This record gives sequence, C-alpha cells and structure tokens, in this order.
Amino acid sequence: MNTEKQFWVTGEICLDVMAQQAFRKQMRIKLSDLSFRAMKVLIAAYPDSVSNQQLVDQVWMQSAVSPETVTQRVAMIRKALIEVEIDPKAYLSATRHVGYRWLKPVIKTEKRIGHKKRNVLVAVSVVLMLMLIGWWFSSDDFLDEKIPIELSKVNSSAVVSTEDLANQALKYLRMHNAKSNQLAIGLYREALVLDANHVNSLIGLSFSLSHEVTKFNQNHDLLTEARSLALRAIEADESNARAWTALAFADDASGYLDKAIEGYENAIKLAPGNDSSISSLAHLYAVKGRLIDALKLNLSVVDSNQHYLDLQIANVLGLLGFEVLAEQWYNKADMLSPDNVFTTHQKARFLLSRNKIDQAILTINQANARGVKRPELPILSALIAWKNKDFETALSHLEKAILIDSGDMNAQLLMKSLLHQSATSEVRRELLVDVRKNGLDMPFTWPDPWIYRAHFYAQIGDMETALQSLQKGFLVGYRDYRWLSWLPAFEALKNESRWQQLMADMQADVSAQRQQVLNADWLPTSFLDPQN
Repeated sequence: MNTEKQFWVTGEICLDVMAQQAFRKQMRIKLSDLSFRAMKVLIAAYPDSVSNQQLVDQVWMQSAVSPETVTQRVAMIRKALIEVEIDPKAYLSATRHVGYRWLKPVIKTEKRIGHKKRNVLVAVSVVLMLMLIGWWFSSDDFLDEKIPIELSKVNSSAVVSTEDLANQALKYLRMHNAKSNQLAIGLYREALVLDANHVNSLIGLSFSLSHEVTKFNQNHDLLTEARSLALRAIEADESNARAWTALAFADDASGYLDKAIEGYENAIKLAPGNDSSISSLAHLYAVKGRLIDALKLNLSVVDSNQHYLDLQIANVLGLLGFEVLAEQWYNKADMLSPDNVFTTHQKARFLLSRNKIDQAILTINQANARGVKRPELPILSALIAWKNKDFETALSHLEKAILIDSGDMNAQLLMKSLLHQSATSEVRRELLVDVRKNGLDMPFTWPDPWIYRAHFYAQIGDMETALQSLQKGFLVGYRDYRWLSWLPAFEALKNESRWQQLMADMQADVSAQRQQVLNADWLPTSFLDPQN
C-alpha cells in the first residue's frame, strides 16, 4: 500500500502522512519534522508500546542521541497537543521501563478529514515573504497621516454616518493590535455598506487586511481583497497618495517587488514628504540590489522616526563594504532597539560574514537572555554549529527554530538538508521528492529564497541546481557575496568556476556602486568618516 496517500485518524487527530502534517478539526498541530515522525511511529505501533531505542532507530535514523533527547521530543509533542486543546494524557502515556504508548485506535483512509490540502513549502515561502517584510517595513506611519476633516461633513446628529464609521475605524487601526484591527475591519465594512466608493474607507480596509496578514498571521488570501480595495480607491481618486501606498503595501506583502516599488514611487510623487513610503521604497531598492538608490533615500529621511531606518542604513553600508561604519550603525540600531530581533539577527549575520564569530555569538546570547523568541536566532546558532561540523547541535537549534515558527522556510530547508546527509538512500529520495513537490521549484520574486534553495541543493550534492539558484538570486538583486562565502553548505562549490565567476560579478557590481557613492554630491559631509 502507498502510505504516502494515506490519512490516519486517531481520536480527534488527523495525520496527513504525505504532507507530514497533523490537524485537530481545522487547527494545525504545530509539529516539527522530528516531532511528527516520532508521533507517527507511536501511532503506527498502536496498541503496542515503543521503546526509547525503537524511537531512536526510526526517528533519528540510528544517530547517537541520549534518552533525554527522546524525553524532550515527547514533551514537545505533548505541548503541541495542548496548544490545540487536546489532553495529551488521553493520547500518549509513558510505559514504565519500556518507553511510550499511543492510546487511541487508528483508522487509515484515503479520504482527507477535517482540513483542506495545503502545499507546505508554497505556504512557508509566503510566510517567508511576510517575514522579510516584517524585518524592514512598517506601515504604522501611514496610519498617522493627517487625514483632512471637512467641516461640512462633520456629523452633528445622532445618526451614524460614513465619516463617523471611517474615523472610528482609523482610531482602532492605529492601536496596532489584533483585536483593534478586527474592529477596524468591521467598521470599515459598515462604512462601505453606506457608501461603496468612500475612498478613505477603501484605503483603511485595504491597510487593515494587509495588517491581518503581515502582523497577525492570517490567511494571505486577504491580500487579494486588500489589493482590489486599493485599486478601487485609485480608480476613484488617482491623485490620492495613500491609495497608492495601500496598493504598494498589499503588493509588498504579496512579494510582488516590482509592483510594490512602482506603487511606492507613485505615492512619493504625489506626496514627496511621506517618510514612511520613502523608507519602505528604500528597503525594496536594497532588496533589488539598487544600493545607491537605497542609501540616498534612507539618508533623505534620516532624521525621521521610521522603523528600522538605522538597521536599513547599516545593511546597505555593509553590502557596499563600509565595514567600520556599518558596524557602528548596527550598534546604534541594537542599542536603541534592544528588543528587536531583526536588528539582532542582521547584526549577528554581519559579524559572522566578517568571521567575528565570538562577537556574533555574544550578540545572539544577549538577545536570548532578553527572552527574544524568533526563529532567526536559533537558525544562526545552527549555522555556527554546522560550520563547526557539529551536526547534532545544529539539528537541535533548527528544531528550536521550527518549534518557534513551523512555517519558517529557511529552517525547514536547512533541517531537511541536514537530515538528508545522514539518511538512507530511500529516505533521501523521499525528502527530495517532498521538497520539490511542495514548492521549492517555484519562481521566487525575492532573492533570499533562491539562496535557501541553493543551500539545500548544494548540501545534497546537486551542484548544478545550486549554482543555477544562486545565479537567479543574483539576477533578482542578491548582493551579499560575503554571506554566501561564509555559509557552510557552499564550501563544496568554491572550486567551481561558475561560483568564482558569480562572486566576481557580485563584487564588481557592488564595487561600482560603492565608487558612485564615494563620488556622490548628495552624500552628507563627513558621513563616511567613522570618526564623525
């Protein structure tokens, strides 16, 4: 029987064996790869117990792991069940002196129960896009724009007007939390019932829906409606800068870089003083490898209070090779935002790419001590361990990353590539089929996913696909050749002539842009002097 097509139903839990996912009704049970495999082994053995050694053999593929590792893995499974309101005691018990036993009977069926099929890596790649947006972009300042109030439209009666609804919705939207955002959506929808073409409500609802996805992790399908609303607002008033910004935000969140850039550019033409649009556009210029344009725009709003501005400047300076100055800006960003994981992550990555390993580890440890919980930090710790060929520790860190965010594409691919290296030939084939089938070959519009893809294929020995992926990343804007040179999986590529040519092409492009910056007349006096 082809178990890849089976669904296992046990109590309230449905396992999608092929997709390696588990659900309770419509709720996804957040299990890492190892946790899913461990639970599957336990369920498959029902009603018999499974010893610790059997779990090690079948889950860790006979790697040397301690009994404590098995205990911790079972604890993670129990925690995942509790998170979807399942009592783990009703499903899983410890068997004294033996191991563990699954308590619920199992039915295997071809019919999917309780949820719709999802394309795993397509979904996590969308999450990745949103994560990257979250690193650099915040539209909060768009919401703080002064929207002119026409006195003739001020409501002096007890009847609720369209303007009343829109103004109250904006107040909720500016609170920046999940509950208030939902209230804003409801009020904007009520306003549009009264007036289907009310421009401020179209814009506000567009922003609210984009926030639902980017800030509150809701279904990315909402971005389609957000974009449609922004287009309706533009159709009603082409000169409305906020409408263009809303459209750019929706495109930005959807990963449509070129469209987002066009939208922000239009918004800035209509409202040249919109610092938030300028900052967001500067970030996308940097993503596309337009480092001069990015730096120029960032410096034009350097005195504003834009989120991540110091970090954006540090990033561009680092890419351009202004090492000392970049580190100073990273330190400034870190000092002013000690709770910002994105600052910590970028600073640590910058230090690693300059082989300042101890400083990078210190930066990561300080963030961990502050209680920062994001997948980026354990991923960096995993790469450091990987670099030192400590694969067991690397896997442990990746498990932490996936436990924090099961949708993190980078963590998923790094985990699969490490498992591939120690797996049997049959399991290797299954891993590769699973990765390819579930979205790794999709045409990414952001550069970073091409690098993650290249890392995976380099690790499993497919150098041709790895090099092709790197080339595509370069073509869509990737310029951080120092980070590529540091990443452990690319060691095997460094003797390849195409790798050497790619690195030379990146360096040549960056060097040319650096020289233009040095000669720029728009650069503030003494800006490039680290002593300034």
